[in-house]
Amino acid sequence: MTGYVVRRFLMMVPVVLMVTMLLFVLRQATPGDPATVAVGETSGLTSAEYEQTLQQLRARYGLNRPIFVQYLDWLGQMSIGDLGRSYRSNQPVRDAIQQRLPVTFELGFLSLLLGWSIAVPAGVVAARNRNKIQDLGANFVGLLGLSLPSIWVAFVFIYVFAVRFHWLPPSGFVPFLDNPTQNLKSMALPVITLGTSGAAVIMRFTRSSLLEAMSQDYMRTARAKGLSERAIVWRHGMRNALIPLITIAGLEFGGLLGGAFIIEEIFALPGMGKLAVDAIYARDYPIVQGVVLLTTVAYLLANFAVDVAYGMLDPRIRYA
Repeated sequence: MTGYVVRRFLMMVPVVLMVTMLLFVLRQATPGDPATVAVGETSGLTSAEYEQTLQQLRARYGLNRPIFVQYLDWLGQMSIGDLGRSYRSNQPVRDAIQQRLPVTFELGFLSLLLGWSIAVPAGVVAARNRNKIQDLGANFVGLLGLSLPSIWVAFVFIYVFAVRFHWLPPSGFVPFLDNPTQNLKSMALPVITLGTSGAAVIMRFTRSSLLEAMSQDYMRTARAKGLSERAIVWRHGMRNALIPLITIAGLEFGGLLGGAFIIEEIFALPGMGKLAVDAIYARDYPIVQGVVLLTTVAYLLANFAVDVAYGMLDPRIRYA
């Protein structure tokens, strides 16, 4: 298994390199540049002063060099942990991400926790009551969760819980250490929005995986031994049903990172998503590159952990 883990880890390196090259290609194809945006904010310049300032800013940012040279320079800096500086604030990109990362991490962790807390019990109930009212109700709710866009759900929640009944704040963020109660209130709506959409997918996979496991011979043997239905489902059935669920967990993690970008913008959460969106509008390429790179690495590490977890959950799995 050690050889597999090493090979699987090394396979992530070319993926990260491809992402960085794609970022630079997209950056070059995007109309305008940070120097143009910065000069556009300055009024009262003549044409000559405008052009001179533009060239000075391009030289300062290194935008007048070939894209291949810019890419190699950034790649070399990245290899030592230096992601560059923001064009807008001159703040190191690493510091900007470190300030915003706890918010995104809290949003993703609570959303996953909520989604799994709802989805796994609902999927088990649906599987144990196949084609009954519980199963039909769980499938209907799951289909509804899959069909409704997260953006629409977010605005519905804001209207119902914040505007109509004033139970929760519509936007904003309070750090947990400053006020734990207000922190949970400010995170409630975005967490519910992300968590419920992910719960629909997990619930349906839990149901189908458990139904497949319950039809196996070892489940009938466990019943013949006189084990309780609860022990049969949770001790024997769920362990084998966890393999596809762990796979979905890795995919859901990537989906949560992508969904957090939009949700953080809607609920004004100062996380990495909002940082990236603001940087895109300002043509702040180092910030965008740093956030996308970190998101890619986190997604790859999540799937790497999923692959390694297979052998721990099912001893029958062997790595070649």
